[in-house]
Amino acid sequence: MHDAAERLTVLGWTSFALYTIAALLSFRAALGSRIQKSGLECIWNWLGTILAALGLNKLLNLQTSCIQLGRQFAVRENLMAYRQVLESFFFLGFTTGIMLMCLWAVLRRPAVTSLFLRKLPLAAVGLLLICLYIVIRAACFEHVDKMLGFELERIPFFWLLEAGGLALIIVQALRRSPFSVKRD
Repeated sequence: MHDAAERLTVLGWTSFALYTIAALLSFRAALGSRIQKSGLECIWNWLGTILAALGLNKLLNLQTSCIQLGRQFAVRENLMAYRQVLESFFFLGFTTGIMLMCLWAVLRRPAVTSLFLRKLPLAAVGLLLICLYIVIRAACFEHVDKMLGFELERIPFFWLLEAGGLALIIVQALRRSPFSVKRD
């Protein structure tokens, strides 16, 4: 853990702090939703859990460890000649997995999804921005962007997708806290 945490940049530590704040405020908003009987408690708890996991990933840099394990496996199994194809399949599988989770939420829990979008629009847009950031980062990790002829990480202020998404969730959570004037 120390190695990954020591490698974090100022931007990485800032992102970790934003994830932590957003997760804690989401759990606080869940408590407020329970007190106010608004029906949003489950949504806030799930959002807090997702944000806490993403923050932990930011701190521990788990995706890099997974990539290194995949490369070690590819070397051991003599698959490095197929590296670009494997990276493309991994990226497509990862992106498809995220889209399937979203589709599952919409189809399996339409009332909850509708409530989330109606009552927590800032948090919904924030989560969308974070998902977009994650998919773009995955494209960069797997060099899919370079295969397509450009580098997505070189987009100026690319990090604002993640930070902006977290900021929107934080604002929404503050508006929905048990101590705020505005009620669900």
